[in-house]
Amino acid sequence: MMRILRVGIIGTGFGARVHVPMFESHEGFEVVALAGVTARKSPDEIRAATGVDNVYTDWREMIDRENLDVLSIVSAPLEHHEMTLYALQHGVHVLCEKPMGMNAEQTAEMLAARDRSNTLGVLNFEWRFLPARRKVREILASGRLGRLLHVRYEGYRPTLRVLTRNKQGWLSKRESGGGMLGAVGSHMLDSLLWWTDSEVRTLQGELSTYHPEVTVDGEREVRTSDQAFRAIGTLANGATYSVEYASGLRHHKEDWRLQVFGTEGTLVMINDKSVEVALGDDAFETLELPAEKTAPSGMSAEQQRYYTPFITLVERLYDALASDTIDPDLPLFEHGHRVQLVLDAIHKSSDEGCRVTL
Repeated sequence: MMRILRVGIIGTGFGARVHVPMFESHEGFEVVALAGVTARKSPDEIRAATGVDNVYTDWREMIDRENLDVLSIVSAPLEHHEMTLYALQHGVHVLCEKPMGMNAEQTAEMLAARDRSNTLGVLNFEWRFLPARRKVREILASGRLGRLLHVRYEGYRPTLRVLTRNKQGWLSKRESGGGMLGAVGSHMLDSLLWWTDSEVRTLQGELSTYHPEVTVDGEREVRTSDQAFRAIGTLANGATYSVEYASGLRHHKEDWRLQVFGTEGTLVMINDKSVEVALGDDAFETLELPAEKTAPSGMSAEQQRYYTPFITLVERLYDALASDTIDPDLPLFEHGHRVQLVLDAIHKSSDEGCRVTL
């Protein structure tokens, strides 16, 4: 008989909309409780929207009372450190949203606390499990591209109307852990290091805020976090890289583009949907990718978009907890910490106008 693991989730926004149905889609998990951090919705509204009966306004009380096996932390990054330490002290395994913390000092403490508590700490770098990204990993690991020379990874979002007509809340505040570097760059950097099986050695970074304020219904929001970022540098394996993302744009053509250049070939991934490879003097060939998983009926468009990578991560998480089988691609606290080191270095480089060696 399958062991049922009790899950508590902190976060009544994305946590309620996406984390709850993903865990509930796996027969080995039961979401037994939700805790909110802000009071935007009443407990009754949250119960009606999620089907989760036990709704708390105090996340500590939820951990104290619910005998959880797993805590999923889906709050602002400012709160990740405290919530993680509290859960680990209570012997609860943690799935933490990215970025892992506010700085590498915090993430190092989270990593050490996990080791002391003999628990599992996982980062929600779920996009690793998209078929296209796994294919990139496979090709690079095979060595078919030869010695790696350069990786260029870029993304663009036409969100000008959204940013100039709506407030962003904590996401607009650097002091709360907001900004696209943490929200999106953490995923991009994790994929870069995972694909290349390497580490960042040097970088120069720059952060930009294209739309620094907005007034909505007479209330002015001043943005202190980044809406775009750029980083260039070298990896430990000798290759160079450039990572770039910009939001708040009016138009775009491709959301995402990855190019990997090696001595024997080149790989291109577009929009996480197609992967092409050219080897030697041959033309580019489009590779066949595994089919994405079919989401259960009734899921929203947002839930369907996350389903394939997220449910795969949930499956790997269950295997790790139920049978001590840790998939080598499961993103652990170690991976969150190494990404945090790079995020910190980009902030330092942008703030001080300097080149950083890690």
